[in-house]
Amino acid sequence: MFVVSARRARTRAYLYGCTLAIGLLLTGAASCGGGSNNTKLTPPGNNGTPPGSYTMTVYAFTESNAGSGANSTADANVAIPLMVN
Repeated sequence: MFVVSARRARTRAYLYGCTLAIGLLLTGAASCGGGSNNTKLTPPGNNGTPPGSYTMTVYAFTESNAGSGANSTADANVAIPLMVN
């Protein structure tokens, strides 16, 4: 009686194990997209800065500067020429 019961439990466990493995494989395939997907993503158009000559000014403030934070009270500044093609 014990041997028959053990064989049935082993068969049932094998069946449950195979079902679980197949379920995991199908879930993995579904989450990865499964099958071929031929849709192409097109990048957005170039809506950046138009070509030309620009100047970028960088302002520096020290921690002890108790000014208003306006550019006129900056401790240092530098103008950097910039060419956009």
